[in-house]
Amino acid sequence: MSSHSLGRIAHISALLIASFPGYAATAKDWQPGLSGDIAVMAGYSHTRSQFDTDNNVTDSLDSQGQGRDSGIIFPLGTLKYTNQAGDKQVYMGSNQSDLIYGRFNLELGYKQRLQDNSVITIAYAPGLIASETWKDPFVTNVNREETDVNTKALRLIYDRILGTNFSFEFALREREIDNEESGLANFTPDEQALLRRDSDIYYSQLSYLHRINQDLALRGATSYTRTDADGDAMSNDRYGADITVIKNFERSNLAVTLHYDYSEYDKANPVFGKKQEDSLLAAYLAYRYAEPFGWKQWSFLGIAGYGYSDSKINFYENEGTVITAGLSYHF
Repeated sequence: MSSHSLGRIAHISALLIASFPGYAATAKDWQPGLSGDIAVMAGYSHTRSQFDTDNNVTDSLDSQGQGRDSGIIFPLGTLKYTNQAGDKQVYMGSNQSDLIYGRFNLELGYKQRLQDNSVITIAYAPGLIASETWKDPFVTNVNREETDVNTKALRLIYDRILGTNFSFEFALREREIDNEESGLANFTPDEQALLRRDSDIYYSQLSYLHRINQDLALRGATSYTRTDADGDAMSNDRYGADITVIKNFERSNLAVTLHYDYSEYDKANPVFGKKQEDSLLAAYLAYRYAEPFGWKQWSFLGIAGYGYSDSKINFYENEGTVITAGLSYHF
């Protein structure tokens, strides 16, 4: 799951699946005591990206990399405790803040439900699980070496602001590359400084859920992300928009989302002599079917998605497809 676009597709879809209970049965989320859910998803992915760590050798910096097909498996899960009054909750589980970046992490959080039925969440992801990238992505015709990427995150969410259908999220992430060697083989120290990827990332999203009737809803969202990287050629502003249709059936739920975002970078990339600009268009689907085969507390889950990121620099173009299915258990 090292492709950036594939990570967004699979994990935003997983996030949609996780959101179904909040749309269909919010009261169950606040039953006093210990509860949780766990799911294992397995399936197929196709990626085409220079940052897919299966593509350890590239013969050109003017292409988006070779396509790769692979099987995938990933877990989702949350353990939570709710007080007897049903208005305070602590939890730990899959870090939904980092899921859109295609990585898994542990998140610890606290939720407070207010009298107007709004919910405030404060959460921290300590960055216990690292992902991988290249030490120097810009070397050709030799094996590129991998290094770990560690991300810590703090986020604040205000769901159903003042009892309305508006919600807001703000997140601060710190991303560190263990061995940053971008441009080391072929570029001057000043050019290498422009390529440094260690960064502070500020993310904000405003969303609105419109309930057409008891079983059908539309969710729209806009987002802004500022990445302040150590290298100015890696610093950027990203603007995003989502529209989601959520449909509840008697025993199942379906969510279909269209996503678009646009990124513009601060300074020209010295490797390519121009500024990077990216546009990502993606579509993803999430499906849940309750009590398959009559199994109480079990659900069948399905995810499918496709995304393509177009860039003014061919090296940064990528695409991903994912189809997965699995079972979840709620206790």
